[in-house]
Amino acid sequence: MPGTDGAEFPFWSPDNRYLAFFADGKLKKIDITAGPPQILCDAPNGRGGAWAEDGQGSGVIIFSPMITSSLHRVSSAGGESTPVTHVSDASGLGHRHPRVLPGGRFLYIQYEGPGAIESSVFLGDLSTAGSKTQANETKPLLQASSRVSYAPPTASHPQGYLVYVLDDTLFAQPFDVESAEFTGERFPIAESVYSSRIGGGDFLVSTAGTLSYRTGGAKSMTEITWFDRQGDKLGTAGEAGHHLGVRLSPDGGRLAVNTADPQTGNYDIWVRDLRRDAVTRLTFHATFDRSPVWSPDGTRIAFVSRRDGVGIYEKAAGGAGQAELLFDTKVDAQLWDWSRDGRYLSYHTLASSIDVFALPMEAERKPIPLAQTEFLEAAGSFSPDGTWIVYYSIETGRREVYVRPLSEEGKFQVLHNGGRSPMWSTDGKEIFYISGNKMMAAPVQTASMQTGATFEAGVPQVLFEVDRQLPVIVRFDVTADGQRFIMPVPTEEQASLPITIVTNWQQALAQ
Repeated sequence: MPGTDGAEFPFWSPDNRYLAFFADGKLKKIDITAGPPQILCDAPNGRGGAWAEDGQGSGVIIFSPMITSSLHRVSSAGGESTPVTHVSDASGLGHRHPRVLPGGRFLYIQYEGPGAIESSVFLGDLSTAGSKTQANETKPLLQASSRVSYAPPTASHPQGYLVYVLDDTLFAQPFDVESAEFTGERFPIAESVYSSRIGGGDFLVSTAGTLSYRTGGAKSMTEITWFDRQGDKLGTAGEAGHHLGVRLSPDGGRLAVNTADPQTGNYDIWVRDLRRDAVTRLTFHATFDRSPVWSPDGTRIAFVSRRDGVGIYEKAAGGAGQAELLFDTKVDAQLWDWSRDGRYLSYHTLASSIDVFALPMEAERKPIPLAQTEFLEAAGSFSPDGTWIVYYSIETGRREVYVRPLSEEGKFQVLHNGGRSPMWSTDGKEIFYISGNKMMAAPVQTASMQTGATFEAGVPQVLFEVDRQLPVIVRFDVTADGQRFIMPVPTEEQASLPITIVTNWQQALAQ
């Protein structure tokens, strides 16, 4: 549909006339018959919504505006949004993927951090929503590996159900919406159903008794793939798996990989020796370890872990010794880069505010804000000389790449039609970033003078396009000569997982 580029988490209006969706840092709606999208309100990093009738000829939308935030409500005509649940900014939690029930109630999940395999499902009520103690007033219902949907009774089947994924199995559980109580035990209706384990889930139930679901397991299978500047595939590093991101060592001989255990879903960091094609495990903790970055000399790896809270740790790249806590971030975060002079780590927070910080590796290690506004800023990469940082922001309403000096005010935009996940070339003459599914390269010139920093970007060029859907955050890397790129890419099988549609699925249960 025109005007829906970059749309995520779409959902229908009750009359099936409109689709609402998230794009460019906004919650939008579009008439499916004609017309451009309409902006309803801000939603910097939305995570699902639901549209309910308000009994007055209009409607109210409940939605998640950020990855770690409370749920908000807004009129379906647009306007200012207001919270309907409460989440502490420092908790690292988030309320996501609401589903509206008859009578003004709604379901939602509480995202409990990247190490959690399951999420808590709660029942809220719009008539009492908005209290500061809302998290205590809502009713916990169950644990699930996905969002939860409600299948109402039909003419041929007078029983309602809650439908959700748990451990890769799609379950239905009898549920009475008036009493908000379960009336029976859950039972499986499909195996190996795709879910992200952080609130996603590729299944739908309709009020007319139709069920659809996508099979393929709990996590995206990816291959760590090499490309040249023309996009030709040069091979893969290791076998396909649940790989989240990669970072090359400074000498290009080793690869730090963030990979999940297929049984537990827990992510650890592994180091692959590319010369010997051998792999060793770096972290063994029972919680989520992620976003590894190499020290400039290649002897250490820093990463984020949720062990004993949330913090930035480092460990010898060879695996010897214990991980050392560098800084307690108190909120969830992602590391992105380690400056070439070894003085700073860059990371962005994943709380109600997503901002870019530099963590000094000396003295008291007090974080320095590098990009901190009311907008989302993420993925900060240092220039080779350590005087600039490149990152992406949604301050214009869509993801764009910006450069700013570390020691002076001001910023410069790398002009193109959107961009994310930027990285500086080793020689400082190019900035690589992702736009859609394309790898981009922008030639740049920088200088810092007494009169102020100067930056000039040439016309960005498309190097190649990946033939699979890439996530918002792509942790890719590039060799020192700028000629080869490496990144996790969804496997062909993952890109074409089948969708099954079952009509009158509730009636089939009685048989």
